[in-house]
Amino acid sequence: MRIRIGSLTVNITLLSALVFYAIVCFATLVTSDAPLWARRASAPVAQVIAPSFSHCEHCGLPWKFVDEHTIWYGDDGWGYFVVCEQCWRSVSREDMMRYASKWAIKKAGDLEEFTVICGAASYQLAQRDAQQP
Repeated sequence: MRIRIGSLTVNITLLSALVFYAIVCFATLVTSDAPLWARRASAPVAQVIAPSFSHCEHCGLPWKFVDEHTIWYGDDGWGYFVVCEQCWRSVSREDMMRYASKWAIKKAGDLEEFTVICGAASYQLAQRDAQQP
């Protein structure tokens, strides 16, 4: 079936197939260990689909589509997440500390809490790096 939009004739079957393909590709990107460039490329579309969700600071995908990596700090079981599990595996120390500092600036009540929050990220990064070959 074809429809005419102004001077453009569109094949509905072809258009439906392309939309379906795009949805399948998008779903694959956000639910698998897709490369960082692919996750970042799909992030703007994902943010439109899930506008009320915050997102991974590294790849930009909303928490609706990816699992967060929680950084635990303090003795009271407090934690925060700024990157997803996929990004946590490969994020550089510099990037992660920048994301943690940005979050801590917004949430910390004083310099001591800021230090605890950033120190927890640094500690977990050291543990992660020690486990990787």
